[in-house]
Amino acid sequence: MANLKDLANLITNQDDKPMVLSTGDSHSQEDADLERQLRELRSKQELRKDWILFIVKDIVVFCTSVVFMFVVSGYALFTLLTDNSYNGEKKFATLVALLITACVSFAIGRATATRN
Repeated sequence: MANLKDLANLITNQDDKPMVLSTGDSHSQEDADLERQLRELRSKQELRKDWILFIVKDIVVFCTSVVFMFVVSGYALFTLLTDNSYNGEKKFATLVALLITACVSFAIGRATATRN
């Protein structure tokens, strides 16, 4: 704030003479060092953000979906194997088993696909 007041005083005290503001080499070197440190900090923050997104998206969501598929397919298998379930429930269990099989094969295909 003091620098701004000094600059304001210089501008108001200056008559018709052109004012030349120059920065020394020490300031430019300090600015360059601070800029480099800021770039390093930003790159570390971007890397940290990428890791957090990777953990959330690829690990938590994938594991949760796999567990959900196993639970639903276990229910479908249990329904198909029990004798006291009625015909509509067995058809539903067959449909769920087919859908779970399709989801698992899609996930395995995505996981093993080569990236270009």
